[in-house]
Amino acid sequence: MFSFLKKDKKEPKIEAGEFDLLASVINRLPEQYNFLKAQTTSEFILGSTPNLLMGEFWRTTLLNQSLIKKIEQKDKSFFLKDIKVLNTQSRKLETICLDVEFHKVT
Repeated sequence: MFSFLKKDKKEPKIEAGEFDLLASVINRLPEQYNFLKAQTTSEFILGSTPNLLMGEFWRTTLLNQSLIKKIEQKDKSFFLKDIKVLNTQSRKLETICLDVEFHKVT
C-alpha cells in the first residue's frame, strides 16, 4: 500500500563513489562549513538510502546517532544549490545540491 513505509531489511551502506563525491564536495566548501569535514568519515556516515519522498536521485545519509549527539549544531542547517561537479564518464558538468539538517532521533 505505502511502499515508502516498508522497512528495508538490508544493512544500509554507502557506495565508495557516493562517499568520495560527498567528501570531495564538502572538502571544497568555504571555510564556514569546515565543521562538516570532521563528520565525513565512515564512522560518522553509516550509509545512504534513496529518499523516496523527494524523488529520483535524492539520497538520505544515515548517521551514527551516538556521534551526532556529541556535535549536533541546530543553527547549522542549510541548503547549498548549484554545486558543479564533473561527471568523469560523460565528461560533462552536473549540478548537485547539498541539504544539511540536524535532527536528533529519539
